Amino acid sequence: MSTQEPTPEEWRRLYEAAVAFRDLAPWRWMTDSDIFGVRDPDGREIGYCCVLGMAGEVFGMVLYRGIRGLKGYLDTVQGWIRSPMDFILSQDCIRATFEDRADLDRRDLELIRRLGLRFRGRKMWPQFRSFIPGYAPWYLAGHEVRFLTVALEQAVVVAEKFKEDPEVLPPPEEGKFLVRVPVRRGGKVYWRSRRMEPDEGDRYRMFHVEFPVVEGLDVASGKVWEVGYFAMPTPIQEERGKRPFYPCVFMCVDRDSGFVLGAHVTSYDDLVEEGIRWFAEMLADLGWGPEEVRVSQVDVEGMFSPVAEVYGIPVRKVRVLRAWSSARKSMERFGWERR
Repeated sequence: MSTQEPTPEEWRRLYEAAVAFRDLAPWRWMTDSDIFGVRDPDGREIGYCCVLGMAGEVFGMVLYRGIRGLKGYLDTVQGWIRSPMDFILSQDCIRATFEDRADLDRRDLELIRRLGLRFRGRKMWPQFRSFIPGYAPWYLAGHEVRFLTVALEQAVVVAEKFKEDPEVLPPPEEGKFLVRVPVRRGGKVYWRSRRMEPDEGDRYRMFHVEFPVVEGLDVASGKVWEVGYFAMPTPIQEERGKRPFYPCVFMCVDRDSGFVLGAHVTSYDDLVEEGIRWFAEMLADLGWGPEEVRVSQVDVEGMFSPVAEVYGIPVRKVRVLRAWSSARKSMERFGWERR
């Protein structure tokens, strides 16, 4: 995770782009379902832009990073995200919003003062935040400032085109997005519009994780396990000035009894490797497994399927895990003692 500080000139250009976007006020004719992409000139990642404000509550723009960010957006609008902590684990984005002065913290106000900028009025003060799954919202690093700047600049272009002709954005059912792509010629950058499908290549990274296998594992007929993970509500900041993170808890619950068969705490960065090992070691320690494993998170399905397949145990994705959700609420209510 890069933490390079933005230069004053990079900050100044971002504020200029944000003010131009704010003054255009594209939320007057665009909704948060009018998604378009912008390719990062510093790399090949595409950010997917969502305009906020038509509902009259939050005004600004969200830049969802890559396929993981886009998936977080889609999971939210489709109702898969049911709690604030699930939201924290799903968001990979950079936000530019326009707030009241009282909503900005000391660091925001000090930056505005150093740049010699002035704002006045309700919902007129720019605020920028970075969201990374498993971490608390935080201040922008240099590469995030640069990416958000070009995204806001291109959002103005797209919004003006959309106002004239809403058909410039493909309908969602086509599976394609209008993407603004930088083209370098003669030392200059020009922008072109293309219709592109999301690149699924890095949606699920493959991990080679060694895990124990038990010969002759007993499979209990009729038994169903509900398995998932969630973020604890209190973040941990290991060093002053360092970005806080939320510990993640894996939990396996017997569907019929509601008994918690196992739990494990890890960080979001180690989620996949730790999750695979924990699930495999739990099966080995118990010496038996269920007839079926049920999950509600797509990434959990991908994590545990290779382990479950070794024993011929199917993993099925469902919308609601009732016993697991009840156990989670109890754990959040009474706390969690990390062992």
